[in-house]
This record gives sequence, C-alpha cells and structure tokens, in this order.
Amino acid sequence: MSRIVFLNGAPSTGKTTLATALHQALTTPAFYQSLDDFRAAIQPEFWLRGRVPGLFDRFVDAYLSCLRELAGHGFDIVAESIIRPSDLPRYDELFGAFDVILIGITCPLPVLRERELHRTDRYNGFLEPDIALYDALATHSYELLIDTSGEPTETSVARILSYLSER
Repeated sequence: MSRIVFLNGAPSTGKTTLATALHQALTTPAFYQSLDDFRAAIQPEFWLRGRVPGLFDRFVDAYLSCLRELAGHGFDIVAESIIRPSDLPRYDELFGAFDVILIGITCPLPVLRERELHRTDRYNGFLEPDIALYDALATHSYELLIDTSGEPTETSVARILSYLSER
C-alpha cells in the first residue's frame, strides 16, 4: 500500500525545505514535487491577485488529484500541505485508502514573519501570516510535530525517518 507523508503547516514554516531534504534522504522511491514547482507550470502573471478568480483553489484540487492518482499506482508520496480542519473530509475522501502520515510543521510567529520577509518566490510580495490559519493548523492531531526553528533540518529528517521506520 502506498504511503503518503503530508508535511502540514502555515506558509514559511519550512515545509518545502524539510520535504526536499526528506525526499533526498529516503532509501525507497517516492514522488515529491512541491506545490510551488507544480504551480510554476502556469505563467506567473496569472497568479497575480484576482486575475483569474478561483485559480488557486482549482489548482490545489488538481494537485491533490494528481497525488491521489500517483498513490493509486503504487507510489509513495512526500507532500507539503496546508490542511485546515475544514479540509479534512476532502483529504479523507481522496486519501482514505492509503497509509497517510500527517506531520505538523511549525515555528514561532516571529520566525515565520522573518522568513516571509526574505522570500523571493511570492508573485504578490510579502504574505502577512494568517493568524487564524496558523492557530487552526496547531489544533490538528499530528503523528509527529516538528518545530523548524528548534533543530537543524538534518535532525528533523532523522526524526521523521525514525518514525517512518517504526511505523
């Protein structure tokens, strides 16, 4: 059965950095492509605020459908996500037949803001942290919680690999 590891957290918590490092450290084949890389397949100008209403939601839905299809073909998956509590039924519908591991990725708000200030990949500039989203993501029940401000990426990856091997 395919295993899907979702690294779930607010923007700028370090999901992509950790997912990339985890993917490279795995000793078995797994699919990983960041949502940002997947999103790059559409010209940047279409992502500007309000240019195409509903584009992001449709795109995330397509991305998740692709992940589900890959898992259905036997691929293990590493994916970064922003799964709000209200999204859980959709994720259960798409991925309920698979071995899903939900790992929380977090960092303190001042660290998140500082990271966001230094990002160069935002089409619309600085993204002010959504405090309600940040708090909502903290209410999930995670199998493992990683604070990316508290340990080096390699240590976090080692913790995840250890958890996966014991599961």
